[in-house]
Formats: sequence, structure tokens, C-alpha cells
Amino acid sequence: MKTSSLPAADVLHDLFEYSPETGELRWRFREGPPRKVGAHNKRFAGKIAGNIVARATTNYVTVQIGSSPRYAHRVIFKMMTGNDPLIVDHINGNGLDNRWSNLRHATPKQSVGNTKPRKRSGLKKGVRKKGKRYYAYMTQNRRFVHLGSFDTEAKAHAAYCAAANAYFGRFSNPG
Repeated sequence: MKTSSLPAADVLHDLFEYSPETGELRWRFREGPPRKVGAHNKRFAGKIAGNIVARATTNYVTVQIGSSPRYAHRVIFKMMTGNDPLIVDHINGNGLDNRWSNLRHATPKQSVGNTKPRKRSGLKKGVRKKGKRYYAYMTQNRRFVHLGSFDTEAKAHAAYCAAANAYFGRFSNPG
């Protein structure tokens, strides 16, 4: 998926209508000669724009602009602010929820703090089990950080939550 700069905000406003309350991005009716825009208007105008694309941790909506698919949340962010975002973070972790109140600009570090826990182990986020002990851990600056060894999963998770809140701040998602 391309993350290079998007078209200018006024071009995006010409292509789409956005509802900040619902998060819907819709194709606009295009002006111009019927031969050039008639097929587009007949097929797309007024309809919800985008396709759902599955990623490893969540799903996202993409829209086709020219020959390039673009993430809808990035398009929306540029439409609303006029700026190309570094990363757009979905506050609730749902990549399909593109309401304006659910989107925020983030750095890569902040975005990592808002990731969902992986459910493979059945343990809470930031906890691993080895033998009878539970270990709290997190990743900081691409490095594995050991936070301690505990008797219970709850204590290990509490240690993770404290460290994540200190490191990620309001972007922390304890899972």
C-alpha cells in the first residue's frame, strides 16, 4: 500500500464527501462531459467509497485514487487537516471505524502503543508464561524489555500496564 503523499486536499474534496459523525466516505458526483464522467457518475456517485482490506492485526478501508489504492483514514485525515499524516491511529483499534473522533495523528512509537493484544497464547497483553512463572515484557525502540517475573498472570499484566502507561502515555492500550 502506498504511503507517499496524497493529492491536494481540494482534489480529495472534489472526489469524496466525508461524514465526520459516521466515518463514511462517499464518491461525489463529477462535473464534465457525459462521455468522460457519465460512467463514473452512473456507477459510483453517492455510493460509499472503498474496499475492505485485511491486514495481520486489523482490517482497513482503501479507496482507489487514479491507479493507486490509498487508505481511507489517510485520505480523511488530509481532507480534514490539509496535511499528509505520518501515521493515522484509530483510537479504538478498529481500522474500519473512520469517524473523525476516532482518528488521530501519531508517531510510529505512539501507534505501537495502541496495538491490540495477540490472542494466540490466551494470556493478557505483555505477559508470557514459562514453567510456573509469568513474565512481563514490552518492546521499546524495537528492543525487547523484560519487566519482571511474577507468581500470577494478573501481577505480570499490572507490571506491563504500568510500564506501557509510562512509555506510551495516552496512546497506551493495555488490552
